[in-house]
Amino acid sequence: MINTGAKRLFQAQDDAYQTAYTWAKKNLPKPIFMSAGDYSSTESMENDEPAIELGFPYYDKDLTVVEKLQDGNEAKGYVVGIYYFDQKLFTQVASAVIKTVWSALA
Repeated sequence: MINTGAKRLFQAQDDAYQTAYTWAKKNLPKPIFMSAGDYSSTESMENDEPAIELGFPYYDKDLTVVEKLQDGNEAKGYVVGIYYFDQKLFTQVASAVIKTVWSALA
């Protein structure tokens, strides 16, 4: 179970975002827009040390928070990876296209 209000999780998200954004600038088609506050759901990982999978949505245009919620403005994909708390390391970074149930039904 993840304590979504924990300071340690917020720090992990901030650290992971920096790595994810750097990776995205080097590996994804331009233009690329990401925001540190926009992370997808998290998933605890079963490892020898505490770890969490994080995903950050990316867009091909700069959108406000409200615009991101409107139809037709879905993320182009996600920069995903695993954050290891003890090492303070975000690794196995890759791009993924994740369709939500709602967009699949539209």
